[in-house]
Amino acid sequence: MTDLAEPLNKTLRDFIVSKWSISNPGINDIRFKLDYYDGYGDYQIHFQIPNSNVRAFMLGLGYREYQELVKIFIFVRQNVNEEPVERDNIKREIQRIISDNNRSMLLAGATIPNSYIQIVNMTNSNKTSENVWESSITVKVSYWKVITIL
Repeated sequence: MTDLAEPLNKTLRDFIVSKWSISNPGINDIRFKLDYYDGYGDYQIHFQIPNSNVRAFMLGLGYREYQELVKIFIFVRQNVNEEPVERDNIKREIQRIISDNNRSMLLAGATIPNSYIQIVNMTNSNKTSENVWESSITVKVSYWKVITIL
């Protein structure tokens, strides 16, 4: 874990919410959470930090690059036999937001963009017995900080 002012999954969640533009499903129809699927509502998007180490690279005297992963889990609850169009819409909207804004996410406390975000993996799961369709997107966030050397 780094010394960011807020957890990276919260920063990414707030960034995606601020850029949401589609209406099927609309932003007010979706629960954007930082925890796990809870069965409430038909559309949920959860942002989680996997149990992996932060990668840090020294880029020169007093300058460091960090890389962290954030997993985005998408849950769509519908009693249908084929993938609901809303799940695909959500995935495409997240892809659009990240690709169109890959250098504009401000980390807490920054006044200028200081990160780069990219999708590194996407998966779909089949419908569960509870009529829930799941997808996941793994996002790599690289960011830069000046460090104090004593």
